Amino acid sequence: MTTKEGEEPAESARSEIAETAETPGQGLKRIPSPHDRLFRRVLENPARAAAVLKTYLPRAITDRLSDDPPKLVDGSFVDPALRESRSDLLFEMTLATGTPLLIYTLLEHKSTPDPLTPLQIEEYKLKIWRREYTQKPTHPFKLPPILALVFYHGDRPWTVPCSIAEMIRDEDAIRAVTRSPGYQVHHVGPDGVLELAAYPDLRGIFLALYLSQVKGTQRTVARYAEIFTLLENSDLEEVGYGYIVRGVQPSRAILEEALRIVKPDQVEAIMGSFYEEALTEGRTQGLTEGRTEGMSEAFLKLAQVKYGAVPQEIAATVRQASQDKVDRWLEALVHARKIDDIFKS
Repeated sequence: MTTKEGEEPAESARSEIAETAETPGQGLKRIPSPHDRLFRRVLENPARAAAVLKTYLPRAITDRLSDDPPKLVDGSFVDPALRESRSDLLFEMTLATGTPLLIYTLLEHKSTPDPLTPLQIEEYKLKIWRREYTQKPTHPFKLPPILALVFYHGDRPWTVPCSIAEMIRDEDAIRAVTRSPGYQVHHVGPDGVLELAAYPDLRGIFLALYLSQVKGTQRTVARYAEIFTLLENSDLEEVGYGYIVRGVQPSRAILEEALRIVKPDQVEAIMGSFYEEALTEGRTQGLTEGRTEGMSEAFLKLAQVKYGAVPQEIAATVRQASQDKVDRWLEALVHARKIDDIFKS
């Protein structure tokens, strides 16, 4: 498990445990999920980001891209309440003509497809464009084009519309006016990563993400051995192994059997201190996330009793919030006359 010669570790690799998502005035910290950390760790590397983006962007776009690597752009303007549970990454690429192209990516890792995704994507685009307008007021009508990519690794099919236009109730006479471009979904799974054949370590990472959501019967020794083979001799090998232990959590017996196929002379070393440390970290984080989820659901039940039906937007915000935030909102729930008052403070 080595780092490629001359390659600098990503900034997130040095601070992935202490990654924060703050709300102005509160300074609240959240432990990111293993899915978030892995996705950001991989795509914050310019070469890997280029590989993924050039693989999944439409051919009409990739044929027009310049040779410049993608540049990771600050995305701190994204709504903190939504940013906390997603892998929001904004890249700037350049077309051969010199025109900047912004690409917004996120990893959708909920257990079911999120019906708010089209609205959230458009909200993010508006925030990006508003910032561009503010920073470059001399060219207010020359906003950069933005393409949105969603990488979903759940077990269910993606059933959510891919644009707001598909959510709009319209008729044939006005459809051409109301419909607008949307975003693309790439279902990360065995068949969904075949395009990454030229990038075996990326393919291995995406397959690991897939395994974190599928049923146990699909988590075979052969599948783990395939991932270990794809990650072999890559600088992503260690982070991939750690993710499998913490995020996928297969049985020790399955891991050992898969390792004996790929690395028979390293089984004891890998299954020793490395496995135990990664497993302990995964269990600790699982307890934290489980407690947060329980507090969120308790808040929503109490809010429903006190105020009636909870708006869908508020329910989504609560389920995505940190443990500290939910705890603070539970205290405010006691005295707030309206549910909106809880979130104004």
